[in-house]
Amino acid sequence: MDDSVLPAPEGVDPDAFLPLAAGPVDRAALESALRGVPLDPDDGDDGRYALAEAQHYDVMACLRLDASRLTTGFGYLARGDLPRGTVAEDLVTLGGAVRPAPAG
Repeated sequence: MDDSVLPAPEGVDPDAFLPLAAGPVDRAALESALRGVPLDPDDGDDGRYALAEAQHYDVMACLRLDASRLTTGFGYLARGDLPRGTVAEDLVTLGGAVRPAPAG
């Protein structure tokens, strides 16, 4: 793909994300994901991410973060649908929120 066709993303600075990492970071892989180049070519279309979700998961994976926990929507949590391996006691509640009852 000709990179001159697509504008370069602004603010692509892997170093800005390093303090958020939960483990060692492959800086080159993180920069690739931030620039919109899929780590797995099957996740892309013409050398770019086809879905923002795939890009977000790759960035979180590069930072060694648990994407399933970070991307669970409030609606699911409120119904008690917690990510695999998560219990209600793991959640931090803010602003008077009530812990969800386990689903099922």
